[in-house]
Amino acid sequence: MAEAKMTNAADILIVDDEKPARDRLRQLVEDLGGHSIVGEAGNGADALRIAAEANPDIVLLDVRGQTTMTDYFVICSGASDRQLNAIADGIISGLKDDDVEALSREGEASSHWLLVDFGGVIVHVMSKPEREFYQLEKLWEDALLLVHVV
Repeated sequence: MAEAKMTNAADILIVDDEKPARDRLRQLVEDLGGHSIVGEAGNGADALRIAAEANPDIVLLDVRGQTTMTDYFVICSGASDRQLNAIADGIISGLKDDDVEALSREGEASSHWLLVDFGGVIVHVMSKPEREFYQLEKLWEDALLLVHVV
């Protein structure tokens, strides 16, 4: 089903697996005016790639030596409540396309911190102020930093 995801008040990411539906949404957004289209995605994986390009502060930590709750943490930031939801939704959708189901999703975008638990991987999607305040990277500084996309 075609949908337009707001990544902030004026930016839209169009996601649908059929190009004609994406074309209809693009025309609708252009007719509305005042919004910019940050990208089009045919699936969740494409949406995740576009979100990563728009907000590249992503960290992947190997925490296997520090905790038994999970093997890896992904920590990323969003600029608005809508973007936090769009990032979490894109991750869930992208992995679902690869037959990986989320065990749970915790928090609300209005709390500025969403957590998606995939068992071996826990994803933290945080607003920038919350990320700076809680400093998860510092809390888990003994973990092996595998990836940092800046």
